Amino acid sequence: MGAVVVRWGATIRDQLVDPHDTGPDATIEGIRRLRLFLPLVMAINLGYALYFWLLIPPATNAITLRYNNLIGLIHVCSGLMLLVAYPFTQYFHQRPWRLPRFQKLLQVLLCVWALAFGISLALTDQLVGSNTTNYVLAAVVVGMMGLLSPLMALAMFGVSYLAMFLLLPLAQTDAEMLDMARSHSFSAVLISFAASLMLWRQHVSATLLRRQLTELAQRDPLTSLLNRGAFMQRAAYELVRARRYANPTGLLLLDLDHFKKVNDQYGHPAGDAVLCGFAALLRERLREADIVGRLGGEEYIVMLPSTDVAGAARVAEKILLGARRLRIVHDGVVISVTTSVGFTVSLPTDEVATLEELYLRADQALYAAKTAGRNCAERG
Repeated sequence: MGAVVVRWGATIRDQLVDPHDTGPDATIEGIRRLRLFLPLVMAINLGYALYFWLLIPPATNAITLRYNNLIGLIHVCSGLMLLVAYPFTQYFHQRPWRLPRFQKLLQVLLCVWALAFGISLALTDQLVGSNTTNYVLAAVVVGMMGLLSPLMALAMFGVSYLAMFLLLPLAQTDAEMLDMARSHSFSAVLISFAASLMLWRQHVSATLLRRQLTELAQRDPLTSLLNRGAFMQRAAYELVRARRYANPTGLLLLDLDHFKKVNDQYGHPAGDAVLCGFAALLRERLREADIVGRLGGEEYIVMLPSTDVAGAARVAEKILLGARRLRIVHDGVVISVTTSVGFTVSLPTDEVATLEELYLRADQALYAAKTAGRNCAERG
């Protein structure tokens, strides 16, 4: 029994929490969906306000007059609120990386507005009947389009139903109609939360799959290091950051010595094993903040953030020493390898410190290391 309870508890926890941190993606997508929906709602608000305030014949009794005025006022207030909110949804649609906390606040406020709008119309409808359709529609819209996290959706739907439960008696005096309105509202909350939970799980699955595909597209399939394009993109960003904070940045080019002989003597599978072994050596000898990639063939590239000339030289020497000690075992054969290293450093005083310039300098240094007999490092 205890194991069943634990298993159920774990299942519920997995459904309600966000262990993969997909919330920011959900917020952006939720704002995008609501942004597409807002113009339609504003048009509906305008149409209802005009209809109830200007187009229908004057009310013949106080209750109808009050009902018409309240409906028109609710739609006018809603339209004005959305008119203010829409530019923010447009802004974040064009700049999804900006102000994540404000994005979350905007997403929550739009969902709160939708539920409050539905509650206001449903309470007003109690003046002339027991209709709760507007609250039901608002809850369904939030559940289908808001893309709220499960805990946020649970809290929001729970609070909105509590508000309906407590406020309905103030507008509905008939006991049977009151029970009917509360029952319909509760059903709407359950259905909307179930829809919200289902769409959230779909969003999590799609986001994780998209991340995996993006990661695969950025990785060298053999060594799992960054491929050339991904490395250049991250390195360019790091170099911009280094210039901003006036930090030195090192760049290393590495080429395995006489690698063709390994393929010719032991075969290409052995060569692949050497490439993977050297990639593992780089991961072991470098910091987590360092950016490592495979350019292709037996060539590797490393960017060293916040590293001066002396630091880059130490890293190059450490890699050289590690390569000399590296032994790759493949099909019972022990293969040794060495590498040549060309490195350069972008200093805060450099007039030209583009990635292309650093790459050229490191490449020239690598050529010098090969000319000097390989198995050594040269600075460019």
